[in-house]
Amino acid sequence: MGIEGGGYLVNPEAEKGRVEAVVKAAIDLGIYVIIDWHDHNAESHLEEATEFFNEMAQRYGGYPNVLFEVFNEPMLQRWEDAIKPYHESLVAVIRQHTDNLIILGTRFWSQAVH
Repeated sequence: MGIEGGGYLVNPEAEKGRVEAVVKAAIDLGIYVIIDWHDHNAESHLEEATEFFNEMAQRYGGYPNVLFEVFNEPMLQRWEDAIKPYHESLVAVIRQHTDNLIILGTRFWSQAVH
Protein backbone atom coordinates (compact mmCIF):
# COMPACT_ATOMS: atom_id res chain seq x y z
CA MET A 1 0.00 0.00 0.00
CA GLY A 2 1.36 3.38 -0.94
CA ILE A 3 1.81 5.74 1.99
CA GLU A 4 3.07 9.02 0.57
CA GLY A 5 2.07 10.91 -2.57
CA GLY A 6 -1.69 10.70 -2.17
CA GLY A 7 -1.70 7.34 -0.39
CA TYR A 8 -2.45 6.34 3.18
CA LEU A 9 -1.27 9.60 4.75
CA VAL A 10 -3.82 11.56 2.69
CA ASN A 11 -6.73 9.10 2.67
CA PRO A 12 -6.22 6.26 5.15
CA GLU A 13 -9.73 4.84 4.96
CA ALA A 14 -9.72 4.54 1.16
CA GLU A 15 -6.26 2.95 1.12
CA LYS A 16 -7.16 0.58 3.94
CA GLY A 17 -10.29 -0.40 2.01
CA ARG A 18 -8.17 -1.35 -0.99
CA VAL A 19 -5.88 -3.46 1.19
CA GLU A 20 -8.84 -5.18 2.82
CA ALA A 21 -10.39 -6.03 -0.56
CA VAL A 22 -7.15 -7.62 -1.80
CA VAL A 23 -6.56 -9.49 1.46
CA LYS A 24 -10.12 -10.82 1.49
CA ALA A 25 -9.76 -12.03 -2.10
CA ALA A 26 -6.48 -13.78 -1.26
CA ILE A 27 -8.02 -15.43 1.79
CA ASP A 28 -11.00 -16.59 -0.26
CA LEU A 29 -8.68 -18.03 -2.92
CA GLY A 30 -6.27 -19.54 -0.40
CA ILE A 31 -3.25 -17.71 -1.82
CA TYR A 32 -0.54 -15.75 -0.03
CA VAL A 33 -0.81 -12.00 0.32
CA ILE A 34 1.55 -9.42 1.78
CA ILE A 35 0.19 -6.45 3.68
CA ASP A 36 2.89 -3.98 2.72
CA TRP A 37 3.77 -0.49 4.00
CA HIS A 38 5.37 1.12 0.93
CA ASP A 39 6.89 4.30 2.30
CA HIS A 40 10.15 6.06 1.50
CA ASN A 41 10.25 7.62 4.98
CA ALA A 42 8.56 5.00 7.13
CA GLU A 43 10.57 5.89 10.22
CA SER A 44 8.87 9.31 10.10
CA HIS A 45 5.43 7.68 10.13
CA LEU A 46 5.83 5.22 12.98
CA GLU A 47 2.64 6.31 14.72
CA GLU A 48 0.53 5.75 11.60
CA ALA A 49 2.25 2.44 10.84
CA THR A 50 1.74 1.25 14.42
CA GLU A 51 -1.97 1.98 14.27
CA PHE A 52 -2.30 0.35 10.83
CA PHE A 53 -0.38 -2.84 11.63
CA ASN A 54 -2.08 -3.24 14.99
CA GLU A 55 -5.43 -3.24 13.21
CA MET A 56 -4.32 -5.43 10.30
CA ALA A 57 -2.57 -8.01 12.50
CA GLN A 58 -5.56 -8.19 14.81
CA ARG A 59 -7.95 -8.62 11.88
CA TYR A 60 -5.93 -10.94 9.63
CA GLY A 61 -3.31 -12.53 11.87
CA GLY A 62 -5.36 -15.70 12.19
CA TYR A 63 -4.93 -16.47 8.49
CA PRO A 64 -1.61 -18.24 7.82
CA ASN A 65 -1.44 -16.98 4.23
CA VAL A 66 -1.33 -13.31 5.32
CA LEU A 67 2.20 -11.90 5.63
CA PHE A 68 3.28 -8.47 6.80
CA GLU A 69 5.98 -6.16 5.41
CA VAL A 70 6.44 -3.15 7.66
CA PHE A 71 8.85 -1.09 5.49
CA ASN A 72 9.04 -1.95 1.80
CA GLU A 73 12.54 -1.50 0.42
CA PRO A 74 14.14 1.15 2.65
CA MET A 75 16.48 3.41 0.71
CA LEU A 76 19.14 5.52 2.40
CA GLN A 77 18.13 5.28 6.04
CA ARG A 78 20.75 4.03 8.46
CA TRP A 79 20.14 0.56 9.88
CA GLU A 80 21.09 1.39 13.46
CA ASP A 81 19.30 4.74 13.72
CA ALA A 82 16.16 4.27 11.69
CA ILE A 83 15.43 0.88 10.15
CA LYS A 84 16.22 -1.46 13.04
CA PRO A 85 14.35 0.51 15.75
CA TYR A 86 11.39 0.94 13.39
CA HIS A 87 11.29 -2.79 12.65
CA GLU A 88 11.61 -3.73 16.31
CA SER A 89 8.72 -1.48 17.26
CA LEU A 90 6.37 -2.87 14.62
CA VAL A 91 7.35 -6.50 15.11
CA ALA A 92 6.32 -6.11 18.75
CA VAL A 93 2.95 -4.68 17.67
CA ILE A 94 2.26 -7.46 15.17
CA ARG A 95 3.43 -10.20 17.54
CA GLN A 96 0.70 -9.18 19.99
CA HIS A 97 -1.75 -10.73 17.52
CA THR A 98 0.01 -13.30 15.33
CA ASP A 99 3.10 -15.39 14.66
CA ASN A 100 2.72 -14.99 10.89
CA LEU A 101 5.75 -14.12 8.77
CA ILE A 102 6.98 -10.52 8.93
CA ILE A 103 9.25 -9.29 6.13
CA LEU A 104 11.88 -6.80 7.31
CA GLY A 105 13.67 -4.86 4.60
CA THR A 106 17.27 -3.67 4.66
CA ARG A 107 19.01 -0.59 3.24
CA PHE A 108 19.18 0.20 -0.46
CA TRP A 109 15.89 -1.38 -1.50
CA SER A 110 16.60 -4.49 0.60
CA GLN A 111 19.79 -5.18 -1.34
CA ALA A 112 22.28 -4.36 1.44
CA VAL A 113 22.19 -7.52 3.51
CA HIS A 114 25.24 -7.61 5.76
